[in-house]
Amino acid sequence: MVVAAAAPAVDTLRVASLAGSAAGSRVLHYTPRPALAAVAGTLTPVEVLPGGSAAFQIRVSNPGSAPIAVGAGTTLSFGTGGSAVTAGLAAPLSVPAGGSATLVFSPAAVPASLTPGLYAPALRTLGTDGTGEAFDFYLDLGGTQVSALGLLVSGVAALPASAPLGYGNLGLVFDVRNPSGSTAILTGESTAFTQGAFLDQGTSPALPQTIPAGTTLRLTVSARVPSGGIAPGSLIDATLTASASFSASTLVASSAPGVSFTVVSAAQLAASPGSATPLRYLRGRTHQPAVRVRNAGAAAVTLGRDSTRIVLSGPGTTLAALLAA
Repeated sequence: MVVAAAAPAVDTLRVASLAGSAAGSRVLHYTPRPALAAVAGTLTPVEVLPGGSAAFQIRVSNPGSAPIAVGAGTTLSFGTGGSAVTAGLAAPLSVPAGGSATLVFSPAAVPASLTPGLYAPALRTLGTDGTGEAFDFYLDLGGTQVSALGLLVSGVAALPASAPLGYGNLGLVFDVRNPSGSTAILTGESTAFTQGAFLDQGTSPALPQTIPAGTTLRLTVSARVPSGGIAPGSLIDATLTASASFSASTLVASSAPGVSFTVVSAAQLAASPGSATPLRYLRGRTHQPAVRVRNAGAAAVTLGRDSTRIVLSGPGTTLAALLAA
């Protein structure tokens, strides 16, 4: 058994038989282990668009004294599961001793399901060293990150949570988050409703708005509730679709979940306190009860003669009277 030297060197191995009748020698060259290093700041691109593709390149250096061949199986990857991005080396290449070379990868699909955010890529290199021995190791990328561009939109609340038909300023509150590593400019929005012809009256704050990397913008959409076409008591869901630009890329994102609210009748009837007459009822007598009602809503109300009644409840007795006119 021969133990290799700890440092590159030249040595001679001599062999002789036990009887001393045979002898020989062989020169051994101890070479350093293959060493590749990623050159800081050379990975391109560092921004990707989900649903698109990317052709990555990165420069690597060889500080050793022998050339290194980088070949098939070399990959650059990030993400997990079905949304992972993996790019394979386009063609084998040799990295000269003491020099550097650019690893060029074939275009890789970026799944549309890739969640916007920052990712730490992994660079796996496979190949052979100067002696022809195979190697397989990961290079340290020194904290380099790839930014998947996009926005995450979520519903917060509806103000008020119950809006009457014809209501003129329903506030729909959404959070628009930019988890990527690049600044986004929110340029537009549209709000969709599960039913009804709502009118989008603009946003607060007004667009466009800058959303720095890693921050959230709270956006309130003002909407006018239609005066009809929706049954009172209906639950409505509102979904915001936000449009934003990142450098030369433009994309859209929809809120999930959206904002829910209830549409109620525009009529708001209430009996005026103390307006009921008479205050006393005598047995065996005929009385004509009356009460004053107030409509605090935004729509006129017509009371049906056969369906509107006043009900008097007492100990053991209930009296009811229909609307006279």
